Amino acid sequence: MTTEQNAIRQLEVKQATEISAFYGVPQSLVNMFFLDFGGTAYPKAAFLLYQAHKKGVQRIEITVKEEPKGMWEAEARIYPAVTSRVIENLAKLSEKERATMWEYLTKPTVEWGKASKDTVRMSTMQPYLKEMAIKRAVARACRLFSGIGTTAFEELPDATMSEDDVRDAARMAKPSFLPATAAVIEGETTSAPAAVQAAPTPAPSVESAPVASTEGEPSLQGMTRESLSYDLREFGSDIEVVDGVDGLTVNVLLPMAKEKRGALSAKLAPFKPSTGIDKGKTFYHIKVA
Repeated sequence: MTTEQNAIRQLEVKQATEISAFYGVPQSLVNMFFLDFGGTAYPKAAFLLYQAHKKGVQRIEITVKEEPKGMWEAEARIYPAVTSRVIENLAKLSEKERATMWEYLTKPTVEWGKASKDTVRMSTMQPYLKEMAIKRAVARACRLFSGIGTTAFEELPDATMSEDDVRDAARMAKPSFLPATAAVIEGETTSAPAAVQAAPTPAPSVESAPVASTEGEPSLQGMTRESLSYDLREFGSDIEVVDGVDGLTVNVLLPMAKEKRGALSAKLAPFKPSTGIDKGKTFYHIKVA
């Protein structure tokens, strides 16, 4: 066992008690969220993610790419959750005020993480530089989002990851993971949702929409809430996709401009959805089963 591994240990009872009281975390979970390295207590990425979700996370998006000389760089964007009460109050504002406030409320917190053989000392971790870059980006974004200034353990050169940590980061590398708590698209940059962009996103044509079929009737086989949410990601937090008894329902959460509503309708049109209004909000229902 190396000196670095010997330096990593569980917290003393006094440390665990103080951290539990300060952060309001059950003491039984403190050693899962923190560890002692060289006499200093460091939070782990799992704790920072826990704190971020307590504050309110709508989603986390990650992009990752390989730089020259074996350097991996990841970018994490945390989009804050907006409560239904806030949405109801926004609906009372003028269109201009609503757009300004919505841009402010949904602006993402952005941070980056890098990993290379120069910044990851443990030889057993060097095959997982991509996963370490992801962990570092998420940890830093969560720290900034939650207002925690302490360096995360994963940011240290001597950081290690468990098999579960590696699998978790690898799972994030799949585009299908986008609508969940984190997402990675390898080799390309994901733009922010339309709601937070300074300029409106041009409405895509039906032919270019990922959910549409270029010929014949579109296939609904294999469609899930996650895949449809990913296909409609350009509409950001303006909509939500929920599971129904016999299919999927797209709920429009905020009043949309005519052009944007038209773009959404055009993108869903190939699936021949039924439409309606529930509690003042428009919905589109697509039968899958």
